[in-house]
Amino acid sequence: MPFPPLVPPGAELGDAEVRRTARQSAVLGIGELGQRRIAAARVLVVGAGGLGAPVVQYLAGAGIGRIDIVDDDVVEDHNLARQLLFTIDDFGRPKATALARAGARLDPAGAVVGIDRRVSPESVDELFAAASPHIVIDTTDDWCTRFTIADACAARGLPLVAGSVVGTDGWATVFWPTVDGGTGIDDFLDREQAAASTVSCAETGILGPLCGQLGSMLAAQTISLVTGLGEPLVGRVAIVDVRTARVREMPLRPRGSAADPAVTVTRTATARAGSDGVDPASRAGLAAGAVPTTPSRQGERGSTSGVPTADPAAPVAAAGPETAADRSTARGTGRGGSAGQGAKTARGPGREEPVDPAPGAAQPMPLAVRRVDETALPGAFVVDLREDPVPELAIPSQPIPLHTLTAAVEDGRIGELVPRTERVVIVCERGPRARFAARTLLTVGYRDVAVFDGGATALLPAAATAATAGGRTAPGGRAARVTDHESPAAVEPSPDGEGGHRG
Repeated sequence: MPFPPLVPPGAELGDAEVRRTARQSAVLGIGELGQRRIAAARVLVVGAGGLGAPVVQYLAGAGIGRIDIVDDDVVEDHNLARQLLFTIDDFGRPKATALARAGARLDPAGAVVGIDRRVSPESVDELFAAASPHIVIDTTDDWCTRFTIADACAARGLPLVAGSVVGTDGWATVFWPTVDGGTGIDDFLDREQAAASTVSCAETGILGPLCGQLGSMLAAQTISLVTGLGEPLVGRVAIVDVRTARVREMPLRPRGSAADPAVTVTRTATARAGSDGVDPASRAGLAAGAVPTTPSRQGERGSTSGVPTADPAAPVAAAGPETAADRSTARGTGRGGSAGQGAKTARGPGREEPVDPAPGAAQPMPLAVRRVDETALPGAFVVDLREDPVPELAIPSQPIPLHTLTAAVEDGRIGELVPRTERVVIVCERGPRARFAARTLLTVGYRDVAVFDGGATALLPAAATAATAGGRTAPGGRAARVTDHESPAAVEPSPDGEGGHRG
């Protein structure tokens, strides 16, 4: 929904600043008055890494009056592939001051301040008081820091623009629980189920241009809030997948009904990125994606465990017009035939296949997914989520790549791939994609879905010798079931994303 401008307009701009920002102020909805709002705005950026760098670059370029950058990390050689305001001359320097110096060169009329300090429960009040921000941007890389920032913003009624990236996936949103229609970090994550993440950016990697894309989105959200331009991501999460060049949307709803304490997800047609004034319902939209739903604890210095490639956690399946290409993608497995030919539950007494929910139906979004070990594999319908399932797992399984599964959910044909009446265990390389797939299935009505805790490497022939007997072959040609055995549930962690604040 649109929001009124957050910042009152400041004084008249000088001639040099008018010329410098002429193309931006020409944008419908900004104008001279909006540019004065931008010049009067104060923004606190926490994290000076992969997202913080483009955020500062574009906000300074836009003419934000004061930018405070807080980070206690230093510039290292591996930062340069994606943190493009740093150079080799910055090695060993504090990131906050190096980034402030680079940002100040873009706008002589603005103030860019670097603070070489860590945000913590002990320091947050002092840092917020010194910056006196209108808006806070969180680009940090651990959930303990994120919670500290979010709590400070909520206590002050400040909007928190937040995002994260890892691998080829990212998300962005605006936490603002004190406004109508707003949501907070606790609607997004369950802090009581926080657990240390085992996924790091060093392990999963980050595609550099994605940092620029997400960082630019966070900067644009900030300008939207400052000027009242368009509709900011309040109560919505934007999910970027550079593998498919898609920007999707997940509606985010406040937790806390007596009947269902989880977030309620309403399927809606979603808009592609942009603010062209076109009714979102008239644009082709694809909803589903990746956002963490369980926080990770603060880790070692320099750790950045993050949003999947994709820990897409709580997806929403709903969309605008479907294309033939989408239907085709949903029917293929990416390996030797159509997954749509397999995994359909036989009909019979007590075995009738449930009907897939209608595309407009709303379902509760699960906040956590069970993790199970090898003892839960017998009797389960095992989904191998790897894009290239070679070598094959040492247990009977059905290869269904992530893009195929999510497309089938959007297409309303997921029951053709994964039987609803069976216990489902999902396996991927390390876990994030499996969590995304599990939450996708739970969102559309599956009742018994879990994630294998060891990742695919633990089930490759050399690593897995148990739980291989008693399988049957699914209609698609591969074994998809072993014998019955249940395992206790485990709380599911969710990784952090790329930032610059030490984790």
